Amino acid sequence: YDFFAGDKNFHNFNNRKAHIGHRFSHDFGNGFSVEQNLRYGQYSDDWKTLVVWYAGEGSELIRKARRFEDSSRDLLVDNRLRWQGNIGSVKHDALFGLDYADRRADLKAWLGNAPSIDWRSPVYGVSVEEPPLTTDETTKIKQTGVYVQDQIQWGNWHFLAGGRYDRVRRNYRDDLYGKSQLQSDGKFTWRTGVLYAFSNGLSPYMSYSTSFLPEAGAATDGSMLKPTTARQWEAGLKYQPNPSFSANAALFDIEQKNLTVYTPLTYEKTQRGKVRTRGAEIEIQGDITPAWGISGNYTYLDKKVREDSDASAVGTTSWGVPKHSFSLWTDYRFSGVLSGVSAGLGLRHIGKTWGDNANTFRVPAYTLWDMKLAYKPGEHWRALKGTQVQLNVQNLTNKEYVASCANDNACFYGKGRVVTLSAGYRW
Repeated sequence: YDFFAGDKNFHNFNNRKAHIGHRFSHDFGNGFSVEQNLRYGQYSDDWKTLVVWYAGEGSELIRKARRFEDSSRDLLVDNRLRWQGNIGSVKHDALFGLDYADRRADLKAWLGNAPSIDWRSPVYGVSVEEPPLTTDETTKIKQTGVYVQDQIQWGNWHFLAGGRYDRVRRNYRDDLYGKSQLQSDGKFTWRTGVLYAFSNGLSPYMSYSTSFLPEAGAATDGSMLKPTTARQWEAGLKYQPNPSFSANAALFDIEQKNLTVYTPLTYEKTQRGKVRTRGAEIEIQGDITPAWGISGNYTYLDKKVREDSDASAVGTTSWGVPKHSFSLWTDYRFSGVLSGVSAGLGLRHIGKTWGDNANTFRVPAYTLWDMKLAYKPGEHWRALKGTQVQLNVQNLTNKEYVASCANDNACFYGKGRVVTLSAGYRW
């Protein structure tokens, strides 16, 4: 990993995130309450780089200059009426809700020629012309959903039943070519599940659900992306011997239609006719002792295209999807003089993935270490109760690893060491 295919004169990445919101609830008594969750967020990515487009003669690599400005904002409001009560010997936890989402996504892209580079004797600091604008699009999505759900307990039996109807209005505008499209969609989705809780903490369960997800943007042919629909079966076993520890194991089968995928080299979007994902997951979380906590999970995924108008895509897996991944985290909460101090250490492993949607080459697996150090001064000073200061370090060893590739000639490092210091107050 000692060759840099880009150039410092045309290499930059800026990411900005900002959001604000509130949670409100009021208890009317007799089991009735009302809740509202509201959030407004703004997000933006602005990056430019030189990418190897293809290999030239000998050790020459032909490059392109590309730049992306990707920004979005969303307003999400969820209002719900909740009733918790009994009808005879049956317990109910029912929700009746109305939610609304107003989203906007803007994308600008530039792509042009750039000086080539010799990977045997690279020369950096070259002059790069600003590439021409190739994409300038805006998508506005307004979505309203009405839903109802009831969680029912009858003895050791637990049942879940719910349904919702979504109405979506999407407006796509291509400012580069002066085109616009308007589309409205509606879909009813539902879910159901059953669980039996044995007295020894074991609880086998099974569930089925359907989903509906509007997509932003347009496909490579200029048509608006269709909403992605899906159905999912899941069966598993939960184990909770006490309130502070739990373990879960599950098998699942997901079928998605019109799943959106994009090409990492050009960011062009396409949709697959039908994608099927079969997998398994194991998860543990809880306290081993009153001071020592642990959490971890392992996931196995077999995700393949089953049907598509492009016959060559059938049987392939989208780039960036690992077959095996796992994580493990442990933290210790000190007492006595160090009361309020906690420290954590963990690792993340991502298995090898395909580097492109055609499955012509692979990206190697990698493992990263993370750590946390937190302090709650309220444990010693009552006036500071509710405050917390926390230091997080991701990729503790500053490991160099390949996270993704544009093609088999150009790959990108993942994030190096990231240090975050945060402070919070809860009242």
